[in-house]
Amino acid sequence: MFAAAEGMFMYVESSLRVGSGEDRREVDLPLQREVATGYPLLPGSTLKGVLRARARSLEVPAERLGLLGSGPEADDRQPSSVVVSDAIPLLFPVRSLTGLFAWVTSPEVWARFRRDLTTYGVTVAEPPALPALAPETAGVAPQSPLVGSKQTLVLEELSFPIQEADEVGALGAWLAEQTFPDEPVFEFWRQRAVRSVVLLPEGAYRYFVTHATQVVPRIRIDPKTATAAPGSLWTEEYLPPESLVYALVGANLPETPLPGIKKASDVTAWVRGLVPGVLQLGGGQTLGHGIVRVRWTGKAPARTRRAAPTRKS
Repeated sequence: MFAAAEGMFMYVESSLRVGSGEDRREVDLPLQREVATGYPLLPGSTLKGVLRARARSLEVPAERLGLLGSGPEADDRQPSSVVVSDAIPLLFPVRSLTGLFAWVTSPEVWARFRRDLTTYGVTVAEPPALPALAPETAGVAPQSPLVGSKQTLVLEELSFPIQEADEVGALGAWLAEQTFPDEPVFEFWRQRAVRSVVLLPEGAYRYFVTHATQVVPRIRIDPKTATAAPGSLWTEEYLPPESLVYALVGANLPETPLPGIKKASDVTAWVRGLVPGVLQLGGGQTLGHGIVRVRWTGKAPARTRRAAPTRKS
């Protein structure tokens, strides 16, 4: 489908919102979501717009900027050599009674992630297989700090029976090495992921990505009275910090040859060069929202020192 492709992982460091423009009864400005799954998403058009803005800030020549297609203000329509998918969560943080918070995922999310990699042709180290879990049971790594004294897992207001599985620890280790930012400041979080990833039933996962997002009340002040303006209170929904989302970037050679672009992998390398270690996406940027740390599949995996998960005796 694509001559070259890479995965783009974004670790959310501050609350992130790309609004849907809808007006739901419970939230005035909700996140964009997939219709069928209800998963929060960052549209591919938003990500591509950020790439275009980065290229312009770097004063990229017009012919090289054309790799991203014609801009919205252009009169002529130029096809893009770069395809960017929507981004959806791979790990979602949920408050835990013990261990601060858990990174939750589900077999359906994991199966879709693997399918997306195959569709785009992204090559990564072989991900671990998932364990077979009893119905309505949460899979945790051995000796997980999230498990309470009664061998249950309490996330928000819900309690789950647990099943310890080495495969869940292996899943956390794979994610830490292949998807987490590899800067030294993330060493603690890579270590933590080995024992703090939780595999939930799909129904529970969808409940949390629907009801455990961050909802922030906002208000507008009337500059004349220095008090709240009439009818100015509203709420905004955000993807919470510590989320890990992924998108896929595919590329083909442009129709018109360009200097320095000999093969499709040169296009993906150019896109990677546009994206620094940190990006800011979505709304509320002057409030510090939308800061994400970017990791590409083309980068060498982080070398994380960790103890191998062992079962309790």
